Order: sequence, then C-alpha cells, then structure tokens
Amino acid sequence: MVSKARETCEKASGKKAGDITFKRFFRSIGARYRRIRKRPRGIPSPQLYTYKKEKLQELEILDTKGKTGLYYAY
Repeated sequence: MVSKARETCEKASGKKAGDITFKRFFRSIGARYRRIRKRPRGIPSPQLYTYKKEKLQELEILDTKGKTGLYYAY
C-alpha cells in the first residue's frame, strides 16, 4: 500500500519520496499501512469460543423466528 501511495503522489506532484516518508506519515495520523489480518494471532480461548458459538446459535434462532435481521458480511 505504501508503494502505491508513493507512486500516486509522485505522478501527481512530479516529486520523489521514499517509502519511509510515507510510513512516517501514516504513523503520524494513526493509520495502518499494512495488510489487515484475516485471522487472530495465537490460539483462541476454548471457553470464549464456546460462549461466542452459543450466542451465535441464539441469534440464528431469533433470525429464523423473524425477530432479528441476521446477515453475514464477507
């Protein structure tokens, strides 16, 4: 992402800038410049997993009864 931002800026302004400049800029505004993780790090807690699974099942039951509008986003 940093390389694409750098290239776009160079094309627009005609000036050259390094990746470090853009990394510093992204950090200064509190933004991320790396790929978003699709999975959490480490092994999830088994108790937390079962709790969340039970809550999801409750939501699915409410959805089949028509009390909620449950949908899964990708």
